[in-house]
Amino acid sequence: MVMEYSGGGDLHTHICSDGRLSEAEAKITFAQILSAIKHMHDKNIIHRDLKAENVADFGFSTKVINRSDILDTFCGSPPYAAPELFRNECYAGPPVDVWAMAVLLFFMVTGTMPFQADTMGK
Repeated sequence: MVMEYSGGGDLHTHICSDGRLSEAEAKITFAQILSAIKHMHDKNIIHRDLKAENVADFGFSTKVINRSDILDTFCGSPPYAAPELFRNECYAGPPVDVWAMAVLLFFMVTGTMPFQADTMGK
């Protein structure tokens, strides 16, 4: 994907500037992202850094032999990171991407993040 040709900036900027997406717009946008992530998972590629700011940035992605392979590198942004990443445990890649997708969908339809606190620990 070549983001330099994507007009209007990233999804985060769009939502922060124009507000949350309507349910109809979120449905279409989320379906497209979900389709891309499913395709990646079918090819044994794990994104590991899904967020509104960089849906198409694959800098932390990794290719595994099998989707059930266990990973051990903390990747991604804490507001989108699955709980197992904070426990310093090994993890399966697809569920981590699915967690981030759920956070992304919440952000798309509400314009806010689901987990808010004063510190990262909280």
